[in-house]
Amino acid sequence: MSEDEKYKNAAESVQSYWIIVFFACALAIFTVFYVSENFSEELRQLVRFSEISPESGSSQTQERFWIELDFGNGKKRLFEIKPDHQGYPLEPALVTTSEYGDFTVELRSDGTIASIDGLQGKWGVYQNGRKVSDSVSILFATGGERFVIKRQP
Repeated sequence: MSEDEKYKNAAESVQSYWIIVFFACALAIFTVFYVSENFSEELRQLVRFSEISPESGSSQTQERFWIELDFGNGKKRLFEIKPDHQGYPLEPALVTTSEYGDFTVELRSDGTIASIDGLQGKWGVYQNGRKVSDSVSILFATGGERFVIKRQP
């Protein structure tokens, strides 16, 4: 075997090596994104806020509270929250609900709601049917409570 043939065989081996490395990396990247997307969807399903009526009256009702969004156009959404402790602040509950509920929420510096899902305007906050402060940053939820956040005309 001549020197030229040795270099040619070595160059072909290196080229084959890089092709295999390229496909292995492409497969690894595809797998990471595919698994990540599936994991994200499974996680979303696991932590999904269920749309259950709070009037069930079970003992578990005292461990949960509800946030209902009333968009003022007939569209409403109800989210069940299972906090890890009593006296849970409403602001982080609303932000977390927006992340898992696939909508946006924008708050002003005073804790009042600027917009929900792009709908701007005045938003009223009701706790167990009573009008309370519009600032969600000063409200706390305990088990069995229902908050209605309603777009005002």
